[in-house]
Amino acid sequence: IQDGRVFVNGEALLEPYLDPAAHDYTQMRPVTLAPDEYFVLGDNRDRSNDSRMIGPIGKTAMIGKALVAFYPRIRLL
Repeated sequence: IQDGRVFVNGEALLEPYLDPAAHDYTQMRPVTLAPDEYFVLGDNRDRSNDSRMIGPIGKTAMIGKALVAFYPRIRLL
């Protein structure tokens, strides 16, 4: 993370869902993940306790399933 932008393998991640008015100037050193690890970030970066604070999350620690997506806007049947 440099100047609030997330880079994955050297490429800036497009995050159109973030509020452009929010100013997150987080700076981080590169993080290398194991094959079964994930670096998770909240979309409310100023108030999220995510991998920036607690580190990578192991695959076995993740539970749940997304049932509905609100963004991008979808049409519900």
